[in-house]
Amino acid sequence: VCSPIFPKLYLTSLFRYAHKHSQLDPCACAGTFFSVNCQRSGGIHFTINGHTYFNLVLVWNVAQSGDVIAVSIKGSKTGWMPMTRNWGQNWENAAVLDGQSLSFQVTTSDGRTVSSYDVASSNWQYGQTFVGNQFS
Repeated sequence: VCSPIFPKLYLTSLFRYAHKHSQLDPCACAGTFFSVNCQRSGGIHFTINGHTYFNLVLVWNVAQSGDVIAVSIKGSKTGWMPMTRNWGQNWENAAVLDGQSLSFQVTTSDGRTVSSYDVASSNWQYGQTFVGNQFS
């Protein structure tokens, strides 16, 4: 579902839940749900939460497939570090990145990756949202 109100509705998870908790025949529903490439205005948004030893980044406003499968973060004094999915589109890592400018790489299920360099300046604070590049 491509909607400005609902960033992404993951029907695959809904389908799995319905199948597990009902007598739904998966073959009967094959092809019922499909991915819709979304056009988004503006860049990918990164909302940074957590604290010094726990970075939690919400990734949103992702165009094209919108199905994020990998996120990496880079501080100005570090190399690229993969993040792990916490829940939904919240991604986490345990690196100490305070006082460093931050860059992000986002990979979607269609295999495309976009990099956003120095999205957050070195004086970023938890709770802020930053805008990076977007899939074209």
